[in-house]
Amino acid sequence: MARKKLQKKRGDTIKLIVKSNELVDAKYMFDAWETRFFHALVAMINKNDDDDKTYRIWFKDVKKLFNLKSNQSYSLLREAARSLNRKPVYIGWMNDQFRRGREYNLFEFVDYLEAGQKGSGVERQEYVDIKIHNQMKPFLLYVKKNFDPKLTRYTSYDLRNIEKLQPYSMRIYELFKQHEYKGFREMNIQDLKDRFLITNEYPRFSTFYQRVVAPSI
Repeated sequence: MARKKLQKKRGDTIKLIVKSNELVDAKYMFDAWETRFFHALVAMINKNDDDDKTYRIWFKDVKKLFNLKSNQSYSLLREAARSLNRKPVYIGWMNDQFRRGREYNLFEFVDYLEAGQKGSGVERQEYVDIKIHNQMKPFLLYVKKNFDPKLTRYTSYDLRNIEKLQPYSMRIYELFKQHEYKGFREMNIQDLKDRFLITNEYPRFSTFYQRVVAPSI
């Protein structure tokens, strides 16, 4: 009986992240608050969600989800949402032995509280509403609707596994989690830099290792 209760309690706290492998392998890089916003959204997606659902992401919930200090400002969430709305995600594929790619927009719209407003009740406006762009649904919403490796290749994990990781470390975790079933994954340094959009940065391996790889170990 005690074991069943423990399992139920753990299940109640799981925030499942599910992404298509194409999205895991995509070329993009988000900063810390963009990463928090995006994963708070992905954790909210449910297989029963309507295709046209608008997701509401509360500032207070993101702080709780990532164990952030209470003195953080709502502006961090607002600006993360706005900047994500301007950042494409590049997904590539092979076509007749040639590499092609497409840039995808994340959201159809972002709805937020404008800056500079104060007063009684303002905390009830500290959320962001977004709608996932139709282009992105096959990589997020539809993956969770199917959730069948025979139909779609995906990567899934508990949000708690990345809640304290920095953006580079989070992406490295995902890339290796994707191949967890093998027990290992080898990756070329240039491939990592391409995925992280830092092709011309950190020309010395020692610097790349210190800034990108070491924090993930």
